[in-house]
Amino acid sequence: MKRFIFLLPLFLLACIFACSSERQKNTKNTELKVDTLETSYSKGFYLLQAKDAYIVQILNPDNRSEIEQEFYLYTKNASIQSKKDAINIQIPIQKNIALSSTHIGMINALGKSQTIVGVSGGPYLCDENLKARLEQGELKSVQDIAQANFEEYLGLHPDVIFSSSFTKDAPILEKLKQANIPVFNNYDWRETTPLGRAEWIKVLGIFFNEYTRANNFFEQEVNSYTALKEAATMVFFHPSVLSGYYYGGVFNAPAGESYQAQLYKDAGAAYVFAQQPGTGSLDLSMEEVVTQFRDVDYLLNVSGNTKAEIEKAFEKYSLFEAFQGDGLYNYTANNNCFWENAAHQPHLLLADYIAIFHPEIMSRDSLNFYKNIQ
Repeated sequence: MKRFIFLLPLFLLACIFACSSERQKNTKNTELKVDTLETSYSKGFYLLQAKDAYIVQILNPDNRSEIEQEFYLYTKNASIQSKKDAINIQIPIQKNIALSSTHIGMINALGKSQTIVGVSGGPYLCDENLKARLEQGELKSVQDIAQANFEEYLGLHPDVIFSSSFTKDAPILEKLKQANIPVFNNYDWRETTPLGRAEWIKVLGIFFNEYTRANNFFEQEVNSYTALKEAATMVFFHPSVLSGYYYGGVFNAPAGESYQAQLYKDAGAAYVFAQQPGTGSLDLSMEEVVTQFRDVDYLLNVSGNTKAEIEKAFEKYSLFEAFQGDGLYNYTANNNCFWENAAHQPHLLLADYIAIFHPEIMSRDSLNFYKNIQ
C-alpha cells in the first residue's frame, strides 16, 4: 500500500508532463510562421506570407512606426483561419465596394472588376464594362464614407470596403464595424513616389489571392517607368512648372514630398514647390502664387477645358505667361481615365510630362491623359 501511495505522485507528474508536452506540441504546430514579402518603393505597408494566408499591415501615414490596421487574409485551406487583434477575411473576396477611382483601376488591372458591387462617383467611370454594369443595375453608385448611407452599404453585402480614408471619424465606421464589414484604408495617395503609389496593387492583389499576378504587373510597370525616367535624364534644360487649382479662395498645389512632385522631377522639370515639405496639398493664397510664379514655363491641372472658361472662373489666371502662351495643360482630355489608370500605371503619366516639357525627345501628338488648353 505504501509503495502504491509513493508511486501515485510519480504517475501524476508523468501525466502532467505528457499533457503539457502535448499542449506545447499543438501550439507549435498551429503557430503562424511567416515570410516577409519584398516591398521595393512603398512606405505605407508591410506584407507577410504564411501557409495559405497573408498578413497585411497598413501603417499610419503620419507615423510610419505605428501599424494602423492589420489584416489576416486566409484561404479556405489555411490551417489557421483567424488571428487575434487582426481583421480576418477569407480570400479571394467575392464582393467589394471601391470608393476611389484608383481602387477601381487597380482591381480592373487584376481582372477582377466583376467583384465590384458599389462605386463612389458612378457617372464618372472610365471602364466600359463597369459603365455597362452600372446602366444594367448590376453595379450601384454609392456615397463616400463621410456621406454614406449605412443601409445602402449593408444591402450590397461586401466582403470589404476599399477607402482612401480621408475621413476617419465618420459615424458610419462604427456601424460597419458592428456589422462585421471591414473598411480597408488605402493610403496610396500619401506615398512620396509614383512607383510607391503603384505598388499598392500588390496589396489589392492579395485580397483576390492574386499576389503573383499583381507583383508581375508591378515589375513591368517599374521597367516601363524606369526606362522613361532614364530618357529624361539626358535633357539639359529643366523648365519651371506650377501645378494646382483654385477652389474656395485657396490655390491647392502638391507638396514637395508628394508623388506628384517626384513625377515632375523624373520628367526633367523644375517644380516650384519642390522644397516644400509634405506629401499632401499646400493651401496657398492665389495672389501670392501669381506674384511669385507669374513667369513659370508651364501651368498644369487648372480646372477647365478652355482658357475662356478658366479665366471666367478666376480672371487672374490670365496673368500667367504660361496662360498667355502655349504652356497651359490639363488632364481633362481624358479625365475619368486619368483617375482610374494613372495611379497604377504612372509611366503613362510620366510619358505625358516628358512630352509636354521636352517635345525634343518625345512627341506631343499622342498624349495619354493631357491636352493643351487654348
